[in-house]
This record gives sequence, structure tokens and C-alpha cells, in this order.
Amino acid sequence: MSLEVGLWGLLGALVTGVFGVLAQRVIAQSAIQKARVEAKATTVQTDSQRIQSLWDRVDTLSSQVSTLQTQVLDLRSELGAEQSKRHALVQHVHDWRTLHPDRGSWPRLPPILHDDLAT
Repeated sequence: MSLEVGLWGLLGALVTGVFGVLAQRVIAQSAIQKARVEAKATTVQTDSQRIQSLWDRVDTLSSQVSTLQTQVLDLRSELGAEQSKRHALVQHVHDWRTLHPDRGSWPRLPPILHDDLAT
């Protein structure tokens, strides 16, 4: 009986040892997997912060574009008004010249108006 008890004890120790080795491997693999997950989480967090920063920049640029669009519309409106005034002024000068045909009494044309008023 003592041999039988010794064999059972040896078998129990062997099984315990095998389970111990298996447990160590599982723990080691678990630690490796945990490190991978933590590294991935850090990468994801960094990427997420970078993306948020880019979206903030997009919002800023979008606001600036909107402001510039408004300014362009205002400038186009002002340009249209100035062009209308200029056209009316050129027409007025043409009319005046028609009423005063003596070119010798006309003032000298500014170079900027030469193309518009040359006859």
C-alpha cells in the first residue's frame, strides 16, 4: 500500500507541476496580450486627440471661410456701385463734350480715363 500511496503522490505532484507550467504560460501570454492592448489603447487615444485637433482646425477654417465669403459679397456689391458711378461719370463727360465741341477748351485727360473718353 505504501508503494501505491507513493505512486499516487508522485502522480499528484506531476499533475500539479503540469498545471503549474500551464498556468505560468497562460499568465505570461495574458501579460503579453495586456501589454499589446494597452499599447493599442495609447495609440488610439493619441489618434483620437489628433483627429479632434484637426476637427477643431476645420471648424476654425470654416468660420474664416464664411467670414471671407461675406466680405467678398460686400466687396462685389461695393464694386458694382462704384462701376455704376464711374459709368455715369463717363457718360456725363461725354455729354458735356458733346455740348462743348471746342477741344481746345477741354482739360487734359487723366491717363486712367484715356481709354474711356478718347474720341
